[in-house]
Amino acid sequence: MSASEVERFQLGAMTIPYARYPFDRALEGIARAGLRQVGISHASADGPILPDVPTLSDVRAVRRRIESHGLTPALMFARRPSGDPAESLRRDVDVVAELEIPFLLHIPVSPAPTFSEKRIGEMVWFRRVEEWFRMLVPAIRRAERRGVTIVLKTHGGIAGTGEDLALIVERLGSPSVRVCYDPGNVVYYEGVRPEPDLSGVADLVRAVCIKDHRGGKADLDFPTPGDGDVDHVAIFRTLAQSGFSGPCLIERIDGLQTPEDVDRELARGRAYLERVVAEVSGA
Repeated sequence: MSASEVERFQLGAMTIPYARYPFDRALEGIARAGLRQVGISHASADGPILPDVPTLSDVRAVRRRIESHGLTPALMFARRPSGDPAESLRRDVDVVAELEIPFLLHIPVSPAPTFSEKRIGEMVWFRRVEEWFRMLVPAIRRAERRGVTIVLKTHGGIAGTGEDLALIVERLGSPSVRVCYDPGNVVYYEGVRPEPDLSGVADLVRAVCIKDHRGGKADLDFPTPGDGDVDHVAIFRTLAQSGFSGPCLIERIDGLQTPEDVDRELARGRAYLERVVAEVSGA
């Protein structure tokens, strides 16, 4: 790929496929697969990579671990709060700022009362949604001050589709809130095809979770990129036409038993995505 293509579609992986193994094994595997961008999840066999209230020394140590494998941290999942969720999210903004990571990935309140959750009353759900909006505002103000972008992920509930996220971003009204688009989740949670759905939100997308999918709504089948039903050429073409430039990170591959399996499938996914980028770029 040319330098401009690498800059536009920054291929990498989340540490999530290695959640059963130590954090450094995840970094090693992602680098071994030929990827250079990493999205940080806090689940690993050796426990959280940061304490709830990390010091600057804690944060810098994580950055050194990542860079020692030749990787660049592109995105971090917001941590699951053990206390006040608003304070936890504000703290995560500070963490990614100190790690020099541009994006903090946050999942909106989800899922809605759908196939994956026992039915709840509409007013109870409405209250949860309004509480989430209020909780998010202080973190947004801090993100604006610290130069961090909070990217909201398609993940069911109020964020089931790109159209939903476009409305959420509009309501929040901040340049520090944008979208992390996940094509596989749009199918899984909503039964909606992501290829046409993306067009309504593409100009707000700053990061992409590469998650392929087979089947329809509620079919729990996320294979190696290229083995499922998602048309990544169409996805990447729409992104290119919108002027997108940012991390495109493989998030999940089902059915793998060993870390070596993950290494192999990440490398295969990377090769597939490079072919997609070449096609979209007319190479």
